[in-house]
Amino acid sequence: MPARSQDVKYESNGVDIAGTLWLPEGKGPFPAIVMGHGSGRSTRTSGRYAADHFSRKGIAFLTYDKRVVGESGGVYVGHENGSEKNLKLLASNVAVGVLFLRTRNDIV
Repeated sequence: MPARSQDVKYESNGVDIAGTLWLPEGKGPFPAIVMGHGSGRSTRTSGRYAADHFSRKGIAFLTYDKRVVGESGGVYVGHENGSEKNLKLLASNVAVGVLFLRTRNDIV
């Protein structure tokens, strides 16, 4: 079954994070995955293959534009990717994505 997609935004540490939520067909509620990014300048499209795969299996999938990439705000600190401060910031973007999904009644 093909997925439905919705563009979404949520705030993480004062920055708007833009993403796409892929939902399976049906009314749900659905379990969900938030895709975290690696060290590159990734956009939400980098997760499209995984989003399609999981949504066809009945699992919602949230993928987002990394800070200052695509439609997300903030500052990209590529030269500091290994720093503890940056890793905590990137992890918080995923954690806030999980909190965002918990506000939705179509997600378990």
